[in-house]
Amino acid sequence: CDFYPKYYCELNFIEMYWGAAKYKYRNTSRTSNIDEMEANVKHCLDAVSHLHIVWFANWAARFISAYAGGLTGTQLGYVKTRYKGHRMLSPTAIKEILASIT
Repeated sequence: CDFYPKYYCELNFIEMYWGAAKYKYRNTSRTSNIDEMEANVKHCLDAVSHLHIVWFANWAARFISAYAGGLTGTQLGYVKTRYKGHRMLSPTAIKEILASIT
C-alpha cells in the first residue's frame, strides 16, 4: 500500500514523469493537426528515459519515507537540500533532522 498523506507533487513520481514529457513537448514544433499533436505527445512520453523514471520513483520514495517518519512539509524542504542519496532516510537520520530543526 502506498502512503500519500496529502497532495504533494514530490510524492507522486507520475507527476514528475508527466512534467518531463511536457518539457520535451514544449520543444517540439507547433502544429494544428490533432493527429500530429497526438504523435508528438506519444513521442515525448516515450522520450523520457527509463533511468529518469526510476530516478523519479526513488525521489518520491524518499519523500514518502520522510513523511512516514513524521517530518512536515517545511522540514522536507531542508531534507531535500541536505540529503541527495538514493536511499531512504533512516529513523536515526529523521530524529537527527527533527532535533536540528526544532
